[in-house]
Amino acid sequence: MKLFLFALVLVSCSSSPGTYREEKNKPQFSASRSYVEPPKEVLRAAQGVLENFTRESDPPAARAIKGDDDSVRTGWVYLVSKDKYVEFQSNGRALRKPLALRRKYEYTVTPSLTGTDVTFSVDEEIQEIDLTTGEARGWKSVSADPAAYDLMARRLREAIRAQ
Repeated sequence: MKLFLFALVLVSCSSSPGTYREEKNKPQFSASRSYVEPPKEVLRAAQGVLENFTRESDPPAARAIKGDDDSVRTGWVYLVSKDKYVEFQSNGRALRKPLALRRKYEYTVTPSLTGTDVTFSVDEEIQEIDLTTGEARGWKSVSADPAAYDLMARRLREAIRAQ
């Protein structure tokens, strides 16, 4: 019986032509979440999270936190990229230099029947480098890393719980 099942699986696998597919292991994070807390509490927690982001910036963040009745946002917050780098040869060895990164974070709060809906927004730019001299040439807009949305949601949840 086992031999028959093995033969059946072998025949079914070999009868269909295979196609090559490359699996992308990038996680997909949602750019919005819902919370049961009132909008004022969520907005206050979001402001605290953004203040922490600006404190972690090196060099210091470009502008202070700005906001209105339903959103709060930062100026440019500077970081070092974890997955974007320049690779070069030095003395026969391949070396990597991580690139500077800057982001603008924004939380938009909307009242809902269940409490509060929050939308996350991230504008991201990567520093361009002149490959011959190593000097910075400016900033280039790139699509935001999806993990930044998860980071914003996790820190917001922690800040709401701490209130």
